[in-house]
Amino acid sequence: MKRKLLLLLLALSLTSGSLFASNNFYQQGDTIFSFKTGATIPVAIDFFFDDESPYWGFDSGLSVGGIGAINFDYFYNETTSLGVEVGYDFNYDNSDTLYANIPIAVLLKYYPIQTGTWDVPLTVGGGLSFNSYDDDVLLSLYAEVKAGVTYYVNQNWGVGLEGGLSFVPQFNYSSDKWSDNGLLTYAPVTIAVSYRK
Repeated sequence: MKRKLLLLLLALSLTSGSLFASNNFYQQGDTIFSFKTGATIPVAIDFFFDDESPYWGFDSGLSVGGIGAINFDYFYNETTSLGVEVGYDFNYDNSDTLYANIPIAVLLKYYPIQTGTWDVPLTVGGGLSFNSYDDDVLLSLYAEVKAGVTYYVNQNWGVGLEGGLSFVPQFNYSSDKWSDNGLLTYAPVTIAVSYRK
């Protein structure tokens, strides 16, 4: 019995490995252009000088918001691309005041699975973010980690789903606004239409 179970596990591992192990589909110089839209879900707001924070989820005072972005990726080897993404995301607080964020990020994507039909990119990114809340506008840093899956319906066009975490720190340099210094974390969930060449 043990021998049959061992042979079954060995056969399954060889089969599952062959499903995802393939020659790399992408080559140096390949590109992907994507349009994304979706929702932003508040995860936490941590004010650095507030003993009661972080405020988690909807206790942060933010609602589920929206996001839109365009993304361009250039493969510099068979498994890794370097790209840029420009987005716009927004949420409303409990008093219906708009919080808007315009991140401009450089992205590094690793493709552990790429079959030509399916892609699974893992992304880290960083850059700058223009933030607007009430009458205040602030330039801050921006970072993100994401994972996704894309299904290509033909050689060029694909549809994908992506999710992750985005981080927006806020550093006010005037002493009267130090209490507003903190870190906003939210979870973008997007649907993307991609074109690759």
